[in-house]
Amino acid sequence: MFFTADQVRRLNEQELVEFLNHRISESTGVIDYKLEVFGGNKPERATTELLKDVSAFANAEGGHLLIGMNEPTREGDGAAFLVGIDAGEQVATQIEQRCADCIDPRIPGLIARAIALENGKSAVVVHIPPSPSRPHMVVYEGTKTRTFYIRHSETAQPMKTSEVRQAVLSAAAGNQNAIEYALNQEDRYKDLYKLMAVGRCALIVHATPLVPVEVLWNVTGDEWRQVIDGYHRQRPGINIRGNHRRPSVEGIVSLNSVENDPGMILEVHRTGYIGAVLHVPPQPNPAKVTGPYFWDSHAQFFSAFGDVCDEAVQTARSDRPYLLQATITNAAGAVFEHGNALREALSKPLQRSELRFPYLRRDSGQSFVEAVAPWTQIFFNAFGVDYRK
Repeated sequence: MFFTADQVRRLNEQELVEFLNHRISESTGVIDYKLEVFGGNKPERATTELLKDVSAFANAEGGHLLIGMNEPTREGDGAAFLVGIDAGEQVATQIEQRCADCIDPRIPGLIARAIALENGKSAVVVHIPPSPSRPHMVVYEGTKTRTFYIRHSETAQPMKTSEVRQAVLSAAAGNQNAIEYALNQEDRYKDLYKLMAVGRCALIVHATPLVPVEVLWNVTGDEWRQVIDGYHRQRPGINIRGNHRRPSVEGIVSLNSVENDPGMILEVHRTGYIGAVLHVPPQPNPAKVTGPYFWDSHAQFFSAFGDVCDEAVQTARSDRPYLLQATITNAAGAVFEHGNALREALSKPLQRSELRFPYLRRDSGQSFVEAVAPWTQIFFNAFGVDYRK
């Protein structure tokens, strides 16, 4: 896809002209130019065509509808193809409402945004991400339409039975594949850094794409150095960052200390996977137990991970839905110091050796920090502490 959801939210006329200057064809299969969507004497048919195009993108690899524009045929003359429409804000709202009402299930992450033009009109950009909930059916009573569509090159076509079946299986497999990929990484962390042998507790978090990335991420490129090193991130409490950076078979690894005893690990894979580990070594604590000792700032590890993920998908210009997983390993005996009064704010030692948090999903266009927010409350509750914002 050519734009992420965040880029669509920030697009302006100049950037649209620059995009049109490149003369990108509809034959790419992820873009469709339209002068208008609700014009003509047959509004119900126009609505059906809109729903057909949007659902077809969602059932394929995602895409963009660029409304108020002709398909550019001359390179370097983008402004000539940017025409605009009237009542752009109203049209954008109508598109979102009709897609929500007439496409089943709803497409997570769909955005329709009006962009003001100097000629007094507006362009409308509709961002349709690839969906983990496919296939999506058009259910529109205006034309009695109940059909699945899919994008093939420049056109939207009714899906064949085999394509519907494949879409269902693909969506189910995407979730299971994401779970298994993260579990394999978890086992590798435990083996590589000998977590079990040294008895250290670890917070392990994963973000795994539910739909494969369109292009493998070039995570060893210069533009990724800041994302991986992370020293510019200034979240209070815990930042995920490291000064020992090295390539791996999967992508890139960043450690915050010497290789055989890192306190924090960050990995970003070419496949779009992002994982992080925070070690919590055993130490004497006020509960008179030598075990992992947590405090309030550890709970910020989750939002710090969200920071990394948000930055990574923007750098990659990749807008996939993600499955989010979190685990605390070797947790038996761990205590949690929270608040200011130590004697009144020390939890009882944990009895469970491993805590697996409920899976979360980050939809395309959603902030990762927002998506992982429930983990903070779960972390507090795991120690029997009432979490209040």
